[in-house]
Amino acid sequence: MAYSEHYSVATYGTISVIGKSKPPGSVTSMSVQIDMGAAYINWAVVEDIDVVYGGSYVIKHTSMESSSMSHKDWIDTFADIVWGSATVVATGIPGGSSTLTVPAASGTYLIKAVDSSGFESVFPAIASSDIHEVETTANAVYYAEQGGTVAFGSTTISKGVEDPRSSNIYYNPLSNSIELDTPSLATGSHNPIYATGVHEDDVVSSGTNTNTIASGMHDAAVVPSSSEYQAVNMVDTHPGMFDSKSGLMDTVVFTPSKLEDELASFTSSVLGLNIRNLRTGAVSSITSVDSPYILSLSTSIFSGVGDHYRIEVLDNILRDKSASFTASMVGTTVLNSNAGTSATISSIISSTEVTLSTPIFANSHGDAWAVPVPAGSLRSTTALFTATLVGRLARNLSTGATSNITGFTDSKQIVLASGIFDTGTGVPYEIEPGFDRLYDPSAAFTDELVGKVALNTVTGARANILSRSDSYELVLDSNIFDNRDGEGYTIEVVTKSLRDPGAPSMTPHIGKIIRNIDTGGKAVLTGVDSYNTMSLTDDIFGTTAVASYKVQGDRYSSGTYYFADAPVDLGGVYTSILATSAFSTPKLMFDLFDVVTGNFDSLTGLFEGGVGVTDVSSSLEVRSTSNDPSDPSATWSSWANVVVGSYTGRGFEFRLNITSGHLSHNLEVSNLSVTLDMPDTVRRGGTNIETYYGEGESSADVLYSTPFHGTNPIVGITIQNADPGDYYTISANTETGFTVTFYNSGNLATQKTFNWISIGY
Repeated sequence: MAYSEHYSVATYGTISVIGKSKPPGSVTSMSVQIDMGAAYINWAVVEDIDVVYGGSYVIKHTSMESSSMSHKDWIDTFADIVWGSATVVATGIPGGSSTLTVPAASGTYLIKAVDSSGFESVFPAIASSDIHEVETTANAVYYAEQGGTVAFGSTTISKGVEDPRSSNIYYNPLSNSIELDTPSLATGSHNPIYATGVHEDDVVSSGTNTNTIASGMHDAAVVPSSSEYQAVNMVDTHPGMFDSKSGLMDTVVFTPSKLEDELASFTSSVLGLNIRNLRTGAVSSITSVDSPYILSLSTSIFSGVGDHYRIEVLDNILRDKSASFTASMVGTTVLNSNAGTSATISSIISSTEVTLSTPIFANSHGDAWAVPVPAGSLRSTTALFTATLVGRLARNLSTGATSNITGFTDSKQIVLASGIFDTGTGVPYEIEPGFDRLYDPSAAFTDELVGKVALNTVTGARANILSRSDSYELVLDSNIFDNRDGEGYTIEVVTKSLRDPGAPSMTPHIGKIIRNIDTGGKAVLTGVDSYNTMSLTDDIFGTTAVASYKVQGDRYSSGTYYFADAPVDLGGVYTSILATSAFSTPKLMFDLFDVVTGNFDSLTGLFEGGVGVTDVSSSLEVRSTSNDPSDPSATWSSWANVVVGSYTGRGFEFRLNITSGHLSHNLEVSNLSVTLDMPDTVRRGGTNIETYYGEGESSADVLYSTPFHGTNPIVGITIQNADPGDYYTISANTETGFTVTFYNSGNLATQKTFNWISIGY
């Protein structure tokens, strides 16, 4: 490339050199030994050339313990999650190194190799410290927990923080965790109630049951009812042209299977009916209509001229010229009042003729008939029934029996689920709202309520609203009122819904996340109906409580959480060991199966989890002061990442930074803790000190030249001139001193010489 000036870039283009992008190998083994408050860490050197030369190691620490499971199990379960939130112990350790000494802390140490290009190894190596040894070398002068058994900023739950300096952080009370927040596109209040009122069982209709639909007289004959058979075939009587005739003139031609009546006007309506010779009684059926005055018969029943005949209905037909049969009568019973026989109506031929299941009239002309109301029906000649009565309740006022209305026949008749009017004509009745109805004469129900939930406020029972009968009645999918008069009700949204009557149209926000601010629950907005009721992927509001919500925008890329506690004040400048713990879980904001977009096969990682999210991280920072931390003029150090080690100061403050490299990636921090440990301080005194009791005095006071801090120290007393039965009591044990009183075996105060020792910090 030194001679690149001799060549055209346009001809040869630009050459880009890309370095090694593969991560370095992982550390294969690691161990930790604890001795006198120090942790001696050893590990196997990674032999990658770009680690040994120009590379380094990063060591972190977490309070999580790994000793209870195998290295592999712990790595598989926790390591990928813990690494991002673990506290940095040391960075920039030369790539050829294999040991490091740091202040001891209980929990688990983790190490990764970093190559010269800045790429980390995939998996950390781990090693557990000896918890017992660590804990006995120091005293916890300060311990602060955020999350876990304590809520993050519990006094300001809506923000999740008490410190106003916290920014872009959301507190989820449901999981007691914090994460990066999202800006609000819209806020409001969920109102699950559409309507309230009182259910009534007022009578919708009343009247008297009529037991008979129709009655009349059976008419067996069909027009022409009778006539005279004409069997002559003479030239002067035969119609038509002479030249069209064959045979001899004035000769009678008789066809036995024919009926000829020049006065008749037969139509196809007589096909299949019976024809009767009234002189002989013989019967035949009509097979065809040859002309308006000639019929073909199935058998010959006429043998000469002048026989009278009658065309009759079939045996299974009821005919009454004065009847008004309707399709609603199909299936009902017909009674022959003369013979006492009965049959059901199979079909309707016309308003005057019906087909019966069996012949009950045998063409008996003039038999009386009646069609009674079916057992499962209610009929009233004065009623004006409508189809809207279906589903209501009919009551027999004479017996008290009730039945649901299951069908509408016509304005005079309705169908019941059971027969409650089998007793005859004239039984009084009333129609009430049905068991599956919500009836409120004062309501103004709309179609908006269909699909919503009705609640009986007396019993607590709920039912879905299937349809609206009219402005004062709704049809339910189950009985929740039982026709009890005066029970209160409310109409609520269904689950997986959000209702805010005062909100502007939420249609532009379809696909965004809705968050219940009170509970932390989240769901995606999937649709908005014409009444601005919003459909959600999950039930985060329920149906009873009013709750605040927000529509989330794109997630913030970073945020800071300040510990909710006031600044730590040790009371003096001390050197202490700082240890921290943080448990966090990477997650996808849109990782639910019913929310995620794209093709199924294109998705990586496990369902409903954030496995594979690697561009989120958290870092815990500390600052300190040697001044009184409550003094506004105190001088503080700069914020710096916490590393396990010694810190000197009187006051300390802590904060957590969270970052994310992708809009759909977040980090959920469920537990934070900080511990300040100090070595034991031992103070001695009182060698051969004699207690003196002057007038009114009964004890000796000991004051420390330098007060202890935190808790009261442990005090030990040695009596130099003890007698059998002597004993002592210690009172007023504080950080600044104590009082001792000696007693003899007779429980009287006495003077003694003693030594003392106090252990604290």
